[in-house]
Amino acid sequence: MDLNVRDARQDDLNEVSGFATKTWDGWDYVPNVWDDWLDEGVTLVAETEDEVVGVVHGVTGGTDDEEAWLEGMRVDEEHRREGVASVLTETALERLAGEGATVARCMAFDGNDAALALLDELGFERATTLRHGRGFGFPYGSMIEEANYDESLEVLRDSDAFDAVSGLYATKDWRVWSVPEKVDDYAGDVLGFVEDDDVRAVALCDGVRVNETGEEKRTELVLGLVWVEPRYASQFALDVRGEARERNINDALVFLPDDDETVSAFDQAGYEFDRYDHIYERRIIDG
Repeated sequence: MDLNVRDARQDDLNEVSGFATKTWDGWDYVPNVWDDWLDEGVTLVAETEDEVVGVVHGVTGGTDDEEAWLEGMRVDEEHRREGVASVLTETALERLAGEGATVARCMAFDGNDAALALLDELGFERATTLRHGRGFGFPYGSMIEEANYDESLEVLRDSDAFDAVSGLYATKDWRVWSVPEKVDDYAGDVLGFVEDDDVRAVALCDGVRVNETGEEKRTELVLGLVWVEPRYASQFALDVRGEARERNINDALVFLPDDDETVSAFDQAGYEFDRYDHIYERRIIDG
């Protein structure tokens, strides 16, 4: 197969939408972010005989833009298992390395056997597994404070949760970067809970996203990594829901380490967990 990979253009959207929306039962977020993709990072399409058959987007980030994130890989179902995804991925990684990225990451879910096989073939290794859960805003109130002091990050970085997630956190754009060392290097809010002069919980709050699925839109307060001492987990889980309600946001979206005790506490506090988010990474240049 004669395959050409090039930068995406605005007029590729119709063809991309045609196969992208068949990937997830008739709806896909890619058309909604197309303009953003063209403005940020690297967006590539693969074409054969003047027909677009695949797409991928990549962007650099992290404290010094030395990390890269791959997302939105879609391949026309009639051209799968023809090497399209591999060529797109390798081309994107080469471009991102040229922009200074030393490591690339992406996300894959349980049951997506094709993606898992591709990542293994391309030399990606699983870095960690996150659990994300949604809880409706709760009219309870909140003891959470906007900490925004480096001590909170120091506590977080010394925690078992930090080790469990390989020092990574998620953003409202569903990307995953390394937890910064200083509050000044973090664009969001560092939320905390203090009792008896000790930090008992820390959450990296990346802001608000709009969760759009079909015709339904809901706002979500995104906490990209939550650490909490076990005895405070249930209370903190409710506080997070209360924090969302106090900000007039529909839901709280939390990313947790794959820890049964913590996930169970949030589950009992009304959060719904429906899958495992596996984070894979590959070093692309020495750094």
